Amino acid sequence: MEKKNSFREQFHNRISDLLSIAARRDHAPEMPDDLEAHRQKMSRRRKKRIFRAASFVIVIVLVILLVTTSVSSIRWTGYRVAADSVVEKTDNVSEYRDIGDNILRYSSDGASLLGSDLEALWNVTYAMEQPSADHCGGTVVIYDKNGTSVMVFNKKGMIGAFESDRPLVKACVSKSGNVAALLAGGDNAVIKYYTAGGEEIAALSADAETSGYPADFIISEDGYYLTVSYMTVIGSRAGSRLVVYDFSRDGKSQNDNVAASEESEDTLIPLLFRGEGNKLTAVTENGFAVYKAGTLERTAAVRFDEDIVSVFHDESHVGFVFAGGNENSRYEVRLYSLNGKMIASIPLDFLYDDIAVTGDQVILFNRARMAVYSMEGTCRFDDSLEEGDLSAVIRTGWRTYLLVSSDRTETITLTF
Repeated sequence: MEKKNSFREQFHNRISDLLSIAARRDHAPEMPDDLEAHRQKMSRRRKKRIFRAASFVIVIVLVILLVTTSVSSIRWTGYRVAADSVVEKTDNVSEYRDIGDNILRYSSDGASLLGSDLEALWNVTYAMEQPSADHCGGTVVIYDKNGTSVMVFNKKGMIGAFESDRPLVKACVSKSGNVAALLAGGDNAVIKYYTAGGEEIAALSADAETSGYPADFIISEDGYYLTVSYMTVIGSRAGSRLVVYDFSRDGKSQNDNVAASEESEDTLIPLLFRGEGNKLTAVTENGFAVYKAGTLERTAAVRFDEDIVSVFHDESHVGFVFAGGNENSRYEVRLYSLNGKMIASIPLDFLYDDIAVTGDQVILFNRARMAVYSMEGTCRFDDSLEEGDLSAVIRTGWRTYLLVSSDRTETITLTF
């Protein structure tokens, strides 16, 4: 009996289990509703998170725009002289060059590289009658114009020096320290390409009657490409011939290392300069063109109908000054990026001696007055200076400048 009862109990338990399973199956269709509700709840949470994130980004962008607008609209009305300004007492007037984070100071008897605190990183003495300089990526060449001395430096000091075999007309340098120099004298002008130590890499003869006379030349930052603008004369018409020489490994297989050339029968190209990304910019008498490095493939070109008064540039911008902006201004300044887009047009009533673009500012000055404009063309500062006989103004910070006169240098900070 116990076995039968046990079996009966097991049978009933099994039946109960089956009924329970069936009951659960009968309620199973309710699960998707619960799952859909859960999904909707998670979707609402995700939308809230996305909305909060988007709101945060919008607020940040608005703050940045507000700060940028506020900063760009700032106008300083005065200045103060730093207490630790340097006063030079020398018979030789020093030249100053802004070379990125540092300042090059050079004269006929020596040179030094100044850091952001105006302390000398290195000093060197020499004797030159007419020193001139060029720089690229922190490397500097100082040469004696109409003389033969050439000296090459980087941030640590001298990396090479040599004497040319003919008087120097102009020299330029690459970041690696290679030097291209236009040499005068003899029947034809010659451009020679040297290492920093004076080893001759190449010599390019310039015959005025056949190839033209070199108007300007520039080395690419990597030192592979030397681009020369030759001035040509055909009959009574003056034009230009632009030639790119390739001194890389690939250039050895090319005839006379010529990678590309371009003729222009009625346009002069008096100025070449390196742009960011190793681009080449050629400034003509009526505009400018930008080329890819090592080629003459144009990436931008702008032509003007007006006569150009002066040109200024940095590695990212080129600016032009034109006469007669309007009835209230003597000049019009137009600033361009190297993609050919005009960034700003500035009416200017200022008899300037020099104009430059540095960072996000356009700086003008004459012997007793300085003006600063933003890249959008807003005047940030325009006032007379008491220092007198200014020969250079170099920006050293957001609103700090090094003023150079014939007998002293001073650091000033613009004030409200």
